[in-house]
Amino acid sequence: SLMVYEFPELQGIMGRIYAEKAGFDSEVATAIEEHWMPKGETAPLPHSPTGIIVSLAEKFDNLNSCYRIGLIPTSSSDPYALRRQVLGIIRILIQNKIHLDLKKYVQSPEALQFITQRVKTVFLDYGFEKDEIEASLSKGIEDIYDTYLRVKALNEFRKTRSEFAQLSEVFKRARGQLDGQKTGSITPALFKEPAEKNLFEKLSKVKSEFKKSIAEKNYPHAYEEIAILQQPLNTLFSEVKILDDNQEIRNNRLSLLNEIFSLFGELIDFSKIR
Repeated sequence: SLMVYEFPELQGIMGRIYAEKAGFDSEVATAIEEHWMPKGETAPLPHSPTGIIVSLAEKFDNLNSCYRIGLIPTSSSDPYALRRQVLGIIRILIQNKIHLDLKKYVQSPEALQFITQRVKTVFLDYGFEKDEIEASLSKGIEDIYDTYLRVKALNEFRKTRSEFAQLSEVFKRARGQLDGQKTGSITPALFKEPAEKNLFEKLSKVKSEFKKSIAEKNYPHAYEEIAILQQPLNTLFSEVKILDDNQEIRNNRLSLLNEIFSLFGELIDFSKIR
């Protein structure tokens, strides 16, 4: 009919109307319109289940196809609107709380990196701080909605709990002592000071609950578990000489710190926090 050729803004709308006139099911007709959504960075998103699936499928297909044949966006050129389409993927997944393994749908590392950069832009628009985003994305992105939940939990924990700043400070102090040091397994019998014994006991109690929270994607609760260790960590650094003259005792204390911050690393990279 050339209707969309003359009126580009009717793209998708006319497809729905023609489908309805042709007697297609209303769900199919709606999906034909919605698979073009969003038409801009802040434009409406698809809302029907079929529309969401078809919209995501086409956008991933366009992204993979363009990267496969070298039609890669540059800073000055994006003729196939891949930025807009990737922003659409991100917004659709977050709004609809969809967990999706990107590695199953994105076929090149370059395309995955392209998505990662757009994710950072979207998260900044949501009001998250740059260092919070970097700290939560330090291991890359496999699941956009999961990453969103991680950054959101960090942002809220940082704004509402005083323990965050103190944990960050302790990490910086510990990092200087851990750098270049060999650590191994923890030997509880080597703990001599009440502060280190108390910290190890707290860690033993926190560890299983923390890992359970991570597995259940309950990141706010995971941060609550981290907060429990803030006070005993501060006490350790105030009352105990970490780099003890005795090699065994020193290595054991360093191993304790290493296990704590390795645990934290499943949730946040404190080295990215400014």
